[in-house]
Amino acid sequence: DYFQKFSLFQLKRNGNSLKKKRKKGVVLHLKDLIYERSEVYALFEVKNRSGIDFEVEYLKIFKFNGNPKRKSSHQKLLLTPVHRQDFPEQIRDKQTATFAIVLPKFTLGESERLLIELRERNGSRGVVLEVR
Repeated sequence: DYFQKFSLFQLKRNGNSLKKKRKKGVVLHLKDLIYERSEVYALFEVKNRSGIDFEVEYLKIFKFNGNPKRKSSHQKLLLTPVHRQDFPEQIRDKQTATFAIVLPKFTLGESERLLIELRERNGSRGVVLEVR
């Protein structure tokens, strides 16, 4: 499977860092966005330093447009993954998970941002990462 091979290759060799966000001991790190053919490979790293295991409910990626202060002029479009590589069900305490999510190709316009939401199952923890 091409997605799997390319994802694994990128996860092994990639040393970039686009954006990080820490909240309650959980670090969500977007390492890179790689445009290849008609897909975008989003490489992630999640570190758990909270003292409690983190069970992943979901990781959603949105294309976010406009100004959230003016409700009428903003929208969130959910980007549906084509493939998930090494996506964790659970991240134990003091462990790190690296994984890739393959999305259909997209571009971000002038006022558009990427919004990444990681939520915990049966818990209140969550991290939201915004990338310009």
